[in-house]
Amino acid sequence: MLTNTHTHACAPQVGEPFDFMAALALRLPMQVALDLCDFPADDKTCRQVKFRADHGVALLNTASTPEEFSEHIAEATKLFAWYASA
Repeated sequence: MLTNTHTHACAPQVGEPFDFMAALALRLPMQVALDLCDFPADDKTCRQVKFRADHGVALLNTASTPEEFSEHIAEATKLFAWYASA
């Protein structure tokens, strides 16, 4: 008989609510992409890269105010600088 003796931070606990989107769907693709590029795939890095990548995508939104556009540029630039320094 196989038993699972390992626990994972994303594993649901019996009787506890499990948020699939927060635990896996938003995090897993970013971790895989960073791992494939040989970048650190820890939670903090994943959150920062996703946040800044979302700002990069938002640059395509033609409805952004000038202030929002400036924020998108600043965050996307930080992502590019991080990537270039790695």
